[in-house]
Amino acid sequence: FRAAAIDALEDSEGRTHFWRTQLKADYSTPLPGQAKLKLGYELNADDNDYNLVFATGLASGPVAIDPTRSNLFRFDQQVHAVFATYERPIGKLTVLAGLRAEATLIDLDQVTQARKDSNDDISLYPSLHLGYPLDEHRQLSASYSHRIQRPDPRYYNAFRIYNDPQNQFQGNPRLKLQQTDSFELGYQYRKSGTILLATAYFRDTRDTTSSVFVNV
Repeated sequence: FRAAAIDALEDSEGRTHFWRTQLKADYSTPLPGQAKLKLGYELNADDNDYNLVFATGLASGPVAIDPTRSNLFRFDQQVHAVFATYERPIGKLTVLAGLRAEATLIDLDQVTQARKDSNDDISLYPSLHLGYPLDEHRQLSASYSHRIQRPDPRYYNAFRIYNDPQNQFQGNPRLKLQQTDSFELGYQYRKSGTILLATAYFRDTRDTTSSVFVNV
């Protein structure tokens, strides 16, 4: 048995760098009527570089970088958030209401293609939580919240990445944030170390990030 000689060589290397900056400040104060107010600001900043180097050549000679398959993509994102929560008992009912405002600033730089994009968003995210004790052992709860999920930064890269002749990947700089409205009802029972919980929920999700397969 004799192995076939290898005439061509392909080699790829991914070099990724991440920088993250986080800052958070909170302020809380009691108010009349056993109420509580909490205010805050939060900054999350990401500075990511994704460098894919793809080289080809002969097995017996030097390899060279393939510019059609190599690319440098830079992802810069800043999320500025201000939030407030207000909690107050009304009789036996406890009310906790919250509001979060976020400004998302995304700068995309596809260096290899000399293409720059931005994808900014300003949105409000409300929440409401209610608690009502039936007696010393049983409690009912209800809540609503609006949540988001951010796409993986690499999904914004518009460069077509070569995996093999049948599989290539290309992102979309215009991706939206995934939005979810969540509603929950709960029942809790506590007595002598025994805890029973029952929860019913409904979630409505839109703008989900998904893959689209096409023949090329």
